[in-house]
Amino acid sequence: MANLSQEKRKRMLEFLQQIRAEHTDDTSIIAINEIESELTSKKYGLVWEEHTEEVDEQIKHNVPVFTEVSDKIITTDENLPYNFLLEGDNLHSLKLLEKTHKGKIDVIYIDPPYNTGNKDFIYSDKMIGLDDGFRHSKWLSFMKTRLDLAKVMKNHGFAEEFYRWGHGIVADLWTTRWQEMKSILLPIPSLEEQQQILDAISVESEKVDALIANVQAQIEKLKAYKQSMITEVVTKGLDPSVPMKDSGVEWIGEIPATWAVMKTGRLFKENNRTPYGGETPLSLSQADGLVATTDMKESSLRTSSYDNWKHVEVGDLVLNRFKAHLGVLFAATLTGIVSFHYGVYEARMTLLPKYYEYLYHSDQYRAILGNASNGMVVGLQNLSNLSFYTTYSLYPPVAEQEKVVAYLDKKCTQIDQLIAIKQKKIDKLNEYKKSLIYEYVTGKREVS
Repeated sequence: MANLSQEKRKRMLEFLQQIRAEHTDDTSIIAINEIESELTSKKYGLVWEEHTEEVDEQIKHNVPVFTEVSDKIITTDENLPYNFLLEGDNLHSLKLLEKTHKGKIDVIYIDPPYNTGNKDFIYSDKMIGLDDGFRHSKWLSFMKTRLDLAKVMKNHGFAEEFYRWGHGIVADLWTTRWQEMKSILLPIPSLEEQQQILDAISVESEKVDALIANVQAQIEKLKAYKQSMITEVVTKGLDPSVPMKDSGVEWIGEIPATWAVMKTGRLFKENNRTPYGGETPLSLSQADGLVATTDMKESSLRTSSYDNWKHVEVGDLVLNRFKAHLGVLFAATLTGIVSFHYGVYEARMTLLPKYYEYLYHSDQYRAILGNASNGMVVGLQNLSNLSFYTTYSLYPPVAEQEKVVAYLDKKCTQIDQLIAIKQKKIDKLNEYKKSLIYEYVTGKREVS
């Protein structure tokens, strides 16, 4: 089984040797050594190394097919419904069934090896030993591809019935035993009608999928337009006819003649205020900005201690240091406390924090903040104060900052409303598709 993460690190280390030969100054050598040390150091904790099996490589260039073995057919009455047994690797089988039974299967039962080190757990015809440091991540990689495929073939109508007969504390800790499953009633139409139902579902699903794809494409165009508009306005201003000047920074290019360029450290400074008690815990959402942690739509961990947390005031700039490359940096619109992992910055000069929220969300600045972050793995890159302070930021006159913010607030709200309308349309189409499948397979909708 190939360790994809290990192979990726090997390629990185080989490339580092090329860079080392080309850059011999002290600063570069120190940086290269730090990168090499990070790549080769032992990682502790839950580390999921991505692996691939021989069967994965086969599927990249080959398509599984059904081959009927006629001498193994067992028939007692040709007029009765029949079952078929598909023999093969379960990944091959699921890949094939994805093409023929997507969204149509009630129950998929996979009996996997349980990663106990016993002889039943085999990869690429070789035993995974108890002393293999990657045996757990190999098992996770093994299971993930199969579970992902199984998920897309589920019939949601039956899933609700399956859930109704089960028991448990919460949805994630729910079980339905075989004794309970036997009580679930299933409709069994004739084979001819089954085929008619499958054909009808296939035709109708393709129509709905085409509509969804069209609306999703419209959403992506709106998002791209919004991002390009923000980038253009925060770096060039609202009036294209004003005199321009060279910013002196290559990646910024020309800016309005009345604007200035300065290091970010002249504009902001970190303020680690001590909480005074009883404040609302806040979290940064990539979609909604700085919100009460209880209002977070994204899944997030809850802390049992607020030691070393920081107080936030309205107007502060709050940064998720590990997600600067995604633009997770927002002007605070409410007070509260945030994790010590966040950076909380107050203005050194007269400025509008909301303008800088937009500025740091632009394409150029997301790339700049990402490059200024330290770390080899995206998601674990940390933007330190020093790195943040040494980046260059624009400084338009405050009156222009106000105009830019007012314009972008209005335009972005309009675009977000259009996106929300279209997303609701997609949600309704998905619900319609589920109900359509349910009605066909339960006989509530007739097939012609």
